[in-house]
Amino acid sequence: EQKRKAHPSLQWKSKLAAAADAPTSLYAKRQKRVELSKVGRSSIPSLFQLCVNFVVDNFEHVESLGDVDNDVRLAISKELVTRNQLDARAFEALVEPNTMETMEIVDCAGIPQDSMASALASVSGLRYLLLTHAGRCFGKKAVNSLIEKNSTAKLCCLSISGAYLFTDEDAARLIETYASSLQSISFQACPLLGDKFLRALQQHMSGGKLLELSLQDMAFTADQLDMLASSRSVFQAIKSLTFQSLAGLTDDKLALILEAAGDSLDSLN
Repeated sequence: EQKRKAHPSLQWKSKLAAAADAPTSLYAKRQKRVELSKVGRSSIPSLFQLCVNFVVDNFEHVESLGDVDNDVRLAISKELVTRNQLDARAFEALVEPNTMETMEIVDCAGIPQDSMASALASVSGLRYLLLTHAGRCFGKKAVNSLIEKNSTAKLCCLSISGAYLFTDEDAARLIETYASSLQSISFQACPLLGDKFLRALQQHMSGGKLLELSLQDMAFTADQLDMLASSRSVFQAIKSLTFQSLAGLTDDKLALILEAAGDSLDSLN
């Protein structure tokens, strides 16, 4: 009793659910913190959210979502991630080969590469590919399926983060394959990217094709950043630039990039 009085923290009890039900993914943990911050506030869920919750409550019976907007598909995938239920079977139910233009997954940690490869080969009208916390699901097998088995995909937006199996060579192949349609490229925490990716950017994305470029938490060397800064034609029509956590990106190198971008640049982060 004396110990409890001296250390009030011993009486503290967590509001989190039991360990067996606790969220494991980074996205789910963040969402849980947001939910806990709202404890005590009166809120009425929207009809849309009630419908999403009902679908996710019964998702084991869902074979396909059919022709729905990406906003609906994304909301369902977020709720599945929050509940730690976005596995291979759930992912297959989310994917609609005939009507999907956008594949946007907020946390791919529970998706095997075989499932991702199969999905990328089947979505014929794919234009937007956005994978967060891609981990092991986006590697050579997935890239091969997209390039070699899906001849009708025309990517205009490519955004990949946290893909530790995504190689420099595969990034270069994607840029070369979709150079005619790509307008937005974003890579974050993809540690294997380097010379080949930057050279492909220089060779295939020049002449005002690229409108958005985001590079964050990338392990580029000083020489590789020099290569990026010297790729003036890549930045001719750029409207949005994001460079974060790029060790070695000096003021001089950034000045060269901004000079190449000129008046076309609308946003710099």
